[in-house]
Amino acid sequence: MNKKTLDLLEFNKIAEKVAFYALSESGKRAILRENPSSEYGDVVYAQQLTFEASVVVEKYLLMPVVAFDPIDEIIKKAEVGATLTMGELIKVRPYSHN
Repeated sequence: MNKKTLDLLEFNKIAEKVAFYALSESGKRAILRENPSSEYGDVVYAQQLTFEASVVVEKYLLMPVVAFDPIDEIIKKAEVGATLTMGELIKVRPYSHN
């Protein structure tokens, strides 16, 4: 979609309201970076994900996501070769494959 249409629809305001409910800073950033799609397949896929999430919430009374510690800054630190603290290692352990 073009910028004029997004401005007319006040898409940024909507995205900010949705981002308010994100459980992590990286989730908020991802929401604010998102743009609507005019591709039919993308829209259908997004609707399927939304439907599946609503089924999980309604049927099992569970939220489909859980809060987690933000680790993006720790990952950046490790990528540049910095030494991680024990606390940082403990935070990233659940996300490692070993």
